[in-house]
Amino acid sequence: LPLIPPYLKPGNPEFRNGVNFASAGAGALLETHQGLVVDLGTQIKYFKKVETSLRQELGVAKAKNLLSKAVYLIGIGGNDYLTKNSTMVTNEEFVSMVIGNLTLAV
Repeated sequence: LPLIPPYLKPGNPEFRNGVNFASAGAGALLETHQGLVVDLGTQIKYFKKVETSLRQELGVAKAKNLLSKAVYLIGIGGNDYLTKNSTMVTNEEFVSMVIGNLTLAV
């Protein structure tokens, strides 16, 4: 498999073989390491930009075909639990917040 470039790599990387939106320390919640990482919502915005770019480059049908056969890995949420320090919500409420954000993203 080819090396999958990070989205924020300087220059004009090729995304036809994949793209990595990962940000170490990011969580499903905006507040997790806010200002230090690329949050989940921003990563999804980046994906939409790549999708638009592929449609312009390949055409709508080819881009749709490419994206429909892609493998998507979302590994996010663990850092939310590692950084929970708020006593304003119960653990159950916190879990619901994390799962809610992941559900909205997907």
